[in-house]
Amino acid sequence: MIDARIDATPHDAIDQSVALETLEEYAIEASIAKVAGSEMLNDVLDENIQIHGGNGFVRDYPAERHYRDARVNRIFEGTNEINRLLIPGMLARRAAKGDLPIIAAARALQEELLGPPAARTADDSLLADERRAVDAFKKSALMIFGVALQTYGQKLGDQQEVLMHIADMLMDVYAADSAVLRAGAATHSEVARASLHVDAARVFVSDAAMRIEASGRQALAAMVDGDTLRTMLAALRRLFKMMPINTAALRRRIADETVAQGRYPIFALAAGPPPRRELTLMPRFGSTYPQLGMAAGAAVLIALSAAACGSGPPDEKDYVRRINAERSAKDADFQRLPAPVPDNRKTELLPLVYYPVDSSYNVPAELKPSSESATLTMPTSNGEMRPMRRVGALEFTLKGTPLELTAFVEAGARDLNHLFVPFRDLTTGTETYEAGRYLDLDRTVTGLYELDFNLAYNPNCYFSPMYSCPIPPAENHLQVAVRAGERMKKSEG
Repeated sequence: MIDARIDATPHDAIDQSVALETLEEYAIEASIAKVAGSEMLNDVLDENIQIHGGNGFVRDYPAERHYRDARVNRIFEGTNEINRLLIPGMLARRAAKGDLPIIAAARALQEELLGPPAARTADDSLLADERRAVDAFKKSALMIFGVALQTYGQKLGDQQEVLMHIADMLMDVYAADSAVLRAGAATHSEVARASLHVDAARVFVSDAAMRIEASGRQALAAMVDGDTLRTMLAALRRLFKMMPINTAALRRRIADETVAQGRYPIFALAAGPPPRRELTLMPRFGSTYPQLGMAAGAAVLIALSAAACGSGPPDEKDYVRRINAERSAKDADFQRLPAPVPDNRKTELLPLVYYPVDSSYNVPAELKPSSESATLTMPTSNGEMRPMRRVGALEFTLKGTPLELTAFVEAGARDLNHLFVPFRDLTTGTETYEAGRYLDLDRTVTGLYELDFNLAYNPNCYFSPMYSCPIPPAENHLQVAVRAGERMKKSEG
């Protein structure tokens, strides 16, 4: 393919620039093939040693020679560690130059994931589940790469551990996509033992799903923490909803055919060489890769964090236990402390009353910074006016409805690190406190937030008129019922 590309490009015979440009275009695929191929060979020959037992170390048996000869493959032509760093490193450099069209892919993914989950189209064709899985793999790799670019920018090259995880994901994406396409082509061409191509593809995709998800989780944990990490893990989990398959039966079928044939049973397609496999993500890793400039990295980060929308936290039971534990701790504190619940009202108001924990009310939001710098006054429960500043609008989708809430800070705040989000909804005054409820958020550098209405709480003026509580402005009146978080005591039942 490289020779054909060079020959097809007009140039002087002594001009090597065309050859260098062509080699550069294929460099990422070459690094993937080198690392993946040498490590697969190592795994095969390591199993061969294991099968031979002690004889595998004896020079009289071929296993020893094969293992020793293969070991150098992970060293020469650039160590596998160097090639791993080259794979995402070259993509990042091309993205920084604006050579690769990933922005459109990131925006398309953002629109998909910010909206309600699309209905799954029925497809019982060959390898339909595996094709869906590969599509999810591509989105997950796009997510992690985007987060890395957004988090580290030009210093991404210093984060070798993260780059290694990204490289592992990209190699599995490339191999899984190739395996599925090759199996489909074998079946279409009716080559001998095409069903083994299909079995092998299904096994590889199943195994790759576990590896890709594990690499993604480790990469995210290395880059972000706290609520941002929980949101992104939820997004990643939404992408990995493949049902496990019985790989034991598939492996046995491949092994039995191998023994029966006395050789490797899956051979190249008869109809000539397969088409070039470029590393593709959404919809392709590019010719040669999607454009990931810094702005695109942010778009990817937003899009994939938004994948958490409607899916709930990664572990539903742990999430419910955590929220309920926080509620119990709050009740204990309010019972023990003299404020905010006066002693003469503790029996009346405690324990606090909540809606049942519902993870569908835990959604991702993007903060659109406000262009206004002017101070506004917000009325309070006792008639005072509280000077506030708009920080920005939190855009999110709740149960399929696009919504927006303004986040504020007090006008005299020294920084914007703690955001105040007062709101009213269609339960206000009937099921929930008539003055509205509040959410508190810690400012993030990414502009992405976990907006968890299960944490919505009543202002202190609900417990005592001695407190002065800001009343949510009209812009924060939601035209939906938010049945999550704290309720009024009298509405119980």
